[in-house]
Parts: sequence; structure tokens; C-alpha cells
Amino acid sequence: MPKVIQLGGGRPRKPTAHKELAGTLRKSRTNAAEPRLAPIVLPAPPGDLTDHERAAWVELKALIDPMQVATAADAAAFRAMVEDAGMLAALRRSFIDSGGQPVVVEQTKAGPQLRMRPEILSIPTFRKLLLLHFARWGIDPADRQRVSVLNAETTKQDPLAKFRLGG
Repeated sequence: MPKVIQLGGGRPRKPTAHKELAGTLRKSRTNAAEPRLAPIVLPAPPGDLTDHERAAWVELKALIDPMQVATAADAAAFRAMVEDAGMLAALRRSFIDSGGQPVVVEQTKAGPQLRMRPEILSIPTFRKLLLLHFARWGIDPADRQRVSVLNAETTKQDPLAKFRLGG
């Protein structure tokens, strides 16, 4: 029997900064040694990305940078989201280029067989992965309410700004 590994069961954890802003932080449940990183502007897309991934990088960077939620430690997670978005775009492009038909007729020894296009089987998987990334980054509407956007003026005037920025 194959071994099944479950990754991250249940709801994603809420960051400490979000709990502080919401007023639901409990000292007994916090990690005193938790790293506090300052938000960064995500860099330009690396050169080794595919065209679909590069387009996803630019599009997703434009959504995430204004929220000021990315830190230097988030680069790998952002790249994983971009790669999944690029794969979804490539699969959709392949499906569209093939005529948009969900099945293909293959000639076999037994005669013609209807087969499901591979893209049809893969697109839902990458769509689910992308929606999971969106939830973690606060891109989808249900999770966006948990993200606070701060501008420079608010940060200068607010004595609690260092907690909101995670620094």
C-alpha cells in the first residue's frame, strides 16, 4: 500500500502580526523568539523563468507589493506561486491551441478510442494550488480582509507602526 503524506492539514496559521492588529494575540500562545522581518518590494523576475511564469511574476508582484506583506524570506514562496500560475497558463494555452476540445480520438488496435486531453486532468490541480497560494498571500477576497495596507504617512505618524510592519 502506498504511503500517503498529508501536508498542512487544517486552516493556514494566522501570522502574529495579523493577530496583533486584530487584538486577538494571546501571550501564552506566542513564540518569543519569532523572527520579525521588514517588508520588501519584490524584485524583478529572474531570467530563468518561462514566458508564462514571467508574465505571472509581473502580474502577481503588482498585486502583492502594495500590500507590503512580502519579506526577504518569502521569495521562495512567491516563486512557487509564480511557477504554479505559469504552469496553469501554459496548460490553458496548450488546451486552447489544440482547439479547445476536451477529448481526442486515438487510433488503437481495437479501433478508435476517446481519450481525455492531459491538460483537462492537470488544470484543476494547478488551479487548486494557485487558490491555496492566493489565500496565503491574501489575494483572494475572503483572505484580503486579514491584510493591512500601510502607507508611508501612516507609518511615520503611528507609534504602533513597528508592530504592523513586523519590525
